[in-house]
Amino acid sequence: MKMKNNFKQNIIKEEEFDSFSAEFLYNTLKTISKNKISIALSGGSTPLPILGLLKDYKLNWEILISLW
Repeated sequence: MKMKNNFKQNIIKEEEFDSFSAEFLYNTLKTISKNKISIALSGGSTPLPILGLLKDYKLNWEILISLW
């Protein structure tokens, strides 16, 4: 029996990964901006480019509980 793949798959170029990730997080966070949300990021410098881009977005940062 073949299983149906319900996930949308995008292939992202390496140089577009940070901006894609920042925009994805922004769009996700703004849709749930009335609740507290926890987000876990990898350690080290890996998330810094994405966070650097996110700082320019208008978000309610008080709802975000970040873990790393």
